[in-house]
Amino acid sequence: MLKLNLLPDQYKNEYVLEKKRRFVAHITIILVLIAILFNILLGSVYMFVFTYEQSLRQSIETQTTTDTVKRLATIEKKVRALNTQIGVLSAVEKDVVLIAPVFERVAQLVGQEAYLKTVSIDTATQTVSIVGFAKTRAAVLAFADALQKSDFVIEGSVKNPIKNILKEENIDFNFTFIFSDKKIAIQ
Repeated sequence: MLKLNLLPDQYKNEYVLEKKRRFVAHITIILVLIAILFNILLGSVYMFVFTYEQSLRQSIETQTTTDTVKRLATIEKKVRALNTQIGVLSAVEKDVVLIAPVFERVAQLVGQEAYLKTVSIDTATQTVSIVGFAKTRAAVLAFADALQKSDFVIEGSVKNPIKNILKEENIDFNFTFIFSDKKIAIQ
């Protein structure tokens, strides 16, 4: 097929320019239509999300302002406070050393011819210091032997100063030992 363009050169240039202008106009119209369609879709999505978010805020607000929720919130605060106090008490309970059984066991070991004046316990080191009086040396030695054979006293921890047995009668004795809290707790 043969095409002949019989227009003068000036009109040929105008014709090419007009074709380009129309092409740009068509593209611009298409882009504007696409932008309008996109804005319409985006606007509808925005309105949907906005109304959904508003309804969620209102439902959350009504849920948090009801009397039941307020009562539950105060109960939760009280439970947290109680859990904190229980935690403190359980930590303290782990550090508690029972000293009454130590006093009882030591008192059972003292014979008829002796009595205790003071008993002091250092719970940090689990050391017990005993000061007492005995009528005879034999009573002091019997008490020392009973302490060393006792199961709540850590073996080899009984300190028996020599002054405890220097006199024959009317002896002020002094003993120190370390007790085992595990043996005390079992009894």
